[in-house]
Amino acid sequence: MADSKRITLCLPASLLEEVDGLTSLENKNRNELIREAMRFYLEEKRKLRLREQMRLGYQEMAALNLALAEEFCQCEEEANRLTERKIVECCS
Repeated sequence: MADSKRITLCLPASLLEEVDGLTSLENKNRNELIREAMRFYLEEKRKLRLREQMRLGYQEMAALNLALAEEFCQCEEEANRLTERKIVECCS
């Protein structure tokens, strides 16, 4: 890791004990485990931000989508009435 930087990290003793317990279970060192945990955390945060952006986008589009659906529903009803009228005219 040529572009790595060394940092100093302060952790509560109980958290460090958990980390050390997990390092032995997963056969990793502290650095590997903490890097993996940070990557996981950052990825989950990105997912949450994306979900929130999508939720807001869907909310913003809801009124427009409803208006379009109602407009096309009216168009479809009009088309059905015209079709029924033409069928009745043809059969009469």
